[in-house]
Amino acid sequence: MTKFYYNFVIIIILILTVSIVCMNSLFTMYIRAQGKLFNFVAVGDLDCTSNSNQTIYNIMDKDPEIFLALGDIYYDCSPDEFKRTFSSLIDIFYLTLGNHDSWSEFAGLYHLPNDRPYYSFDKENVHFLSMSTESDLERNSSQYQFIETDLDIASQNSSIGWIVVLAHRPFITSAANNILEKENLIVYPPLFAKYGVDVVIQAHVHNYQRTFPILFDNKSNPMIVTTNTTINEGSGLV
Repeated sequence: MTKFYYNFVIIIILILTVSIVCMNSLFTMYIRAQGKLFNFVAVGDLDCTSNSNQTIYNIMDKDPEIFLALGDIYYDCSPDEFKRTFSSLIDIFYLTLGNHDSWSEFAGLYHLPNDRPYYSFDKENVHFLSMSTESDLERNSSQYQFIETDLDIASQNSSIGWIVVLAHRPFITSAANNILEKENLIVYPPLFAKYGVDVVIQAHVHNYQRTFPILFDNKSNPMIVTTNTTINEGSGLV
């Protein structure tokens, strides 16, 4: 009887394990079928050297659905070199202008509008806002008004679960010599916090940095919400 009970328990556990694995697999398949899962890459200061080509090969190996270029992707490349380097990414390429990029050469290309160097778009339940740190950033500027209106609308859209801001020059960085390059940048983090921005992806400083989730009670005093490195919606801006 004991042996039968033992075997019965093992069989039940095996059935439960298989059921859980199958349910997870089916759930993932269901989510994918609903179009809610996608992957994207974000790269700044890329240029078009042999190292850039290797980076692009690594990116394409991940089969991304969106490529976010966060500025300074041009540097000393000729237009033809640039087009050859990024030809395989043309359909998924979203450009954010950097200080080495020319607006006149990119207007209307790579999802940039013809009339302004800032824009936004949605992918499934994620809202992306690409701003130009090389354009007028003051509170009375057209860009500021666009950003505030755009974030306000996105924050009230029940179908949007994540808001991601893309920028070239950093709002916050441990490289102190870069933070004051554009003094008007400091007005934006409180605006992001107000409208529930989840992640800001920035470039310009040639190393990898990441904050904890933070909130802003004033422009010079970010408050760490948690030291948990997982991005949790509603728990601060990373």
